[in-house]
Amino acid sequence: MSGPLPPLRADGERVWVATVHEADVVPYMRAVARSAERIREWNPVDPGDLAGQLERQSSVHRTFVIHARKPVGDHAIVGIVNVSNVIRGRFQSATMGYNSYDPYAGTGLFAEGMRVLLGLVFTAEPYGMGLHRLEANVQPANVRSAGLLRSIGFRRERHMKRMLWLEGAGRPASWRDHDSYAITAEEHPVAYRPNDHPRVTVVVESAGGSSPTARDLACELGVPVLSDAVLSPEQTAAVLADAAGGAVLEIGSGTTGSAVVDEILRRADVQPERVLFVHAGATGPAAIARIALEARALALG
Repeated sequence: MSGPLPPLRADGERVWVATVHEADVVPYMRAVARSAERIREWNPVDPGDLAGQLERQSSVHRTFVIHARKPVGDHAIVGIVNVSNVIRGRFQSATMGYNSYDPYAGTGLFAEGMRVLLGLVFTAEPYGMGLHRLEANVQPANVRSAGLLRSIGFRRERHMKRMLWLEGAGRPASWRDHDSYAITAEEHPVAYRPNDHPRVTVVVESAGGSSPTARDLACELGVPVLSDAVLSPEQTAAVLADAAGGAVLEIGSGTTGSAVVDEILRRADVQPERVLFVHAGATGPAAIARIALEARALALG
């Protein structure tokens, strides 16, 4: 959009959410000062940074303030949410960063405000941001923050190694891993939406014993190895049926094309056309990565 940014606002039962305003700067300083000890475990603390956020407001970066309808103490700011890195065109996506503030943390007000915010994010312009997808990244140990995201419909999508340079959590500054969570407009407002796990199944024909190909593929895909040297066909089918992410089946030579494998897949409710069949013998990172990519592509269609 061109021209001045329209102010955005939406109302909940106990909170109201609006784009940042100059009047928010002073109460925000009180909110951050009151919550600093809790926040700095995961995020940098700067009571004066909202003034900088005001100057940054644009079509690709918007700051929202969650206000309590019945303030407690010396401020009414329940939390702040930055919707940034907005990409338009065919993507219509953004990244969300946020903090909640005392004395409202743990009261459910912030979660309510986040649900209201999602409505604004997914509402078409000019009454909302008109986005299709919103992503948030959380350190794995920040279980409370991740739980909040799950409670408002976000799915865990992936784990990202050494994503941000941060201090806190009793450790010196370092590159911290994060888990990425996301939600799309079609998924809002369902709470605790099940996480998506691509069910990737590979059948490795082995001449006998433990196959390095099967082990390496399982490691690359992050799934278990089910070997017929250890499990019966019935046991293999039972374990595969409960393996949400799939598995690598290590099957003896001459068995992979038999009715035994067909029955295992049928019992586990795995479509044969989604299964990659390979021979043991592939070695080296390049070969394993290629096979794993083919298996994922086949599984996901």
